[in-house]
Amino acid sequence: MTAPRYALLSLACLSMSGDEPNEIERALPLLIRTPPKRKAPQHFRVGYLPKPCCDEPSPRVFDVYEWALAATFYWRPSYHLKAFGIDSGNPYIKDKVVAQETKMMHEERRRRIVDSMVGVALDERNAPLFTGPYARERTALFMLAILHFESAYDLRVDLHHCAGYPKAYCDGGRAWCLAQIHPGPVYGFTAEGWTGKELQADRRKCFTAQLHILQQSQAMCPEDRATWKWSAPYASGQCWAKVPVDVMKTRWDAYEKWMSLHPVGVARPGA
Repeated sequence: MTAPRYALLSLACLSMSGDEPNEIERALPLLIRTPPKRKAPQHFRVGYLPKPCCDEPSPRVFDVYEWALAATFYWRPSYHLKAFGIDSGNPYIKDKVVAQETKMMHEERRRRIVDSMVGVALDERNAPLFTGPYARERTALFMLAILHFESAYDLRVDLHHCAGYPKAYCDGGRAWCLAQIHPGPVYGFTAEGWTGKELQADRRKCFTAQLHILQQSQAMCPEDRATWKWSAPYASGQCWAKVPVDVMKTRWDAYEKWMSLHPVGVARPGA
């Protein structure tokens, strides 16, 4: 109990008990005692500059995963695909519903695709396709640009439900996984010793094989390293000078377009 309340209680008790006034007089100082002097709060002092209430926000950090994922949605926005057989408009597909996926399922699956791709590109055991700063991040972006044109992150290709369909789908069933890789025509294995089913079951194996094929393209066409033409063997099997196929230029243009809009290493607002 505080002193003033105790003094009031003492007065009340003394007045009821009829004790002598000198007891009441001795209790009065408790009521009139002034509190000790205290310093004024800091924000009332002259010349005081208040400190910020919170810590300064940390600078935005470049996130290669979000950067690469945003690129895939720039190239191909998410959508709600109800039925592949109907939405594709392909008269050769007799099945009305091959596979279904909601928009939320599609976005989550694409996030896992990007995670696997960036994981392969950042793996120290794999050499990047580029040199200089952010070489591995740029490698992941270019491989995703190829993926966009090869399979468009299509669920049919991801599940290999396109076997037996016309050539436009998985090259008639001969191409495997999202990178549309053809295992060796003789033994059916990639250079790493993986079969098509292994590539389909493990995206990291698929993207690792894709990276190795692109590295082989660079070795095949050293004179074209300064331009996109070094990647021509990925689509044609030969250097651009021998077989002038500009299919890979569309992949390179998509890569450069995103690089011009959102340079690598620069954090996006809100990141």
